[in-house]
Amino acid sequence: MTGKEFIQECLIKDIGEIVRNKQYYHAFALISIGIEFLGKCLHTHDIYMNGFSSQDFKKALKHYQSLKKYQTVPKLYVNLRCGLLHAFLPKDGVKLTDIQNDFSNNTIGCKALYDDFVIACKDAINNTYGYVKRNLNEKLLVISGPTSGTPTEMKTNISQ
Repeated sequence: MTGKEFIQECLIKDIGEIVRNKQYYHAFALISIGIEFLGKCLHTHDIYMNGFSSQDFKKALKHYQSLKKYQTVPKLYVNLRCGLLHAFLPKDGVKLTDIQNDFSNNTIGCKALYDDFVIACKDAINNTYGYVKRNLNEKLLVISGPTSGTPTEMKTNISQ
C-alpha cells in the first residue's frame, strides 16, 4: 500500500466510517494520530524517528490550510493528542463534542475536525501547497498473507 493509498483507505475511508457510526470519541484519537502522520509527510527523515511527534503534529496544523484554525486551541498536541494516546482521556484545556467547533471555549467538534482533516488528507495526496516532501507513491505499508477487505479489517500481521 502506497502512502496515498494509506491516506485514502485508512485515514479518510476507515476513520470516516467510525465518524458515520457516531463513535466520535474513538474518531478523535485516530484523527489525532492522523494529523501527526500528515505532519510526517512534510519531511523526509525516518518516519519512526523518536522525538518528532510534537513537531510533526504542530507542523501539520501550521501547513495544512484546513487545520490552521486548530492552532487557536491552547496546547492541542498535549491536551488532545497526548491525552488520548497515552491515557485515552483528553487533558484539561480541550473539550470534545460531536458536531461543531467553538474555539471561544476550546471545544472541538468531531464532525468538523474530521471534515477539515479530510481536506488536509486530500491536500497531502495532491501536494496542493507544495509542502509534502515524502514520496507518497512509495510503498508505506505491506500486508503479508491473504486478507479480506481494508487494512483495518485484515486478519493477518502487518509488517513494514
